Order: sequence, then structure tokens, then C-alpha cells
Amino acid sequence: MRDAIEIVVVDDNPIFREAILTILKRNGYNQLSFYESGEKLIAGISSDSHCIILMDVEMPGLDGIQTAGCLKSTGPNTRPIAMTMYDHTVHIETLKKSGFLGMVLKYRIFDDLANIIEKVVNNQPAFPSNRN
Repeated sequence: MRDAIEIVVVDDNPIFREAILTILKRNGYNQLSFYESGEKLIAGISSDSHCIILMDVEMPGLDGIQTAGCLKSTGPNTRPIAMTMYDHTVHIETLKKSGFLGMVLKYRIFDDLANIIEKVVNNQPAFPSNRN
């Protein structure tokens, strides 16, 4: 089943993109594409795309929150997951309002990413609970 899931990674850091590629391939995900900015994702994604988008929240130009908002308003059937360093309640609420369906903390990405993707694929929210 994982082989059938298309995953798009949006991150401005090429080293981090390579690390995510390694994690995804180890977990059986093979339909992968990469963008280095929110602008390039918006320009490159089709309106009928059905994919999981792993997106860095902090990027130059159009950041992850702005990009998720654009995707939400333009209608692609995407499921964005935020990649971030912050897990406080205000940040999580901002992510939810902008259209993210889950988040993974960058320092926990090796341990948590596959589980978070599975939750989002199964239409379950994937945010940490009980955060301050």
C-alpha cells in the first residue's frame, strides 16, 4: 500500500531533503517528488493532485503556512504535514487553521514520520497533544 502513496517533500535545505528521502524509502514509500520552495510547489502541483505533502514551515519566500493556505484555497486534494521545530499550542493551532492535517517535529522525524504519514493517510489528525 505504501508504494501507492505519492509523497511530495517541500524544504529549502537539500541535506534535509536527502535525509527525508532516506527515511521514506526505508519505510517503503517510492512515489516521491521534491520542491525547494513553496512557490515552486504551487507552480508545479496539479489541481487534481492527491498526495501527502511534507512541508517545512520556515522557508524563505512563501513559507509553509502561507503555502498550505494557498493549497487549501485553490483546491488540490492534498494532505499537508508540517515539518517544524516548535510544538507549542499556538503554533499547532496556526498550522491547523492554515490547512495542515499533521505535523512532525524535525528532531523526531526519524522516529515519528512513518506513523504520522499513516495517520494522515487514514484521515486522522496527527498533531501532538497536551502541549503548552
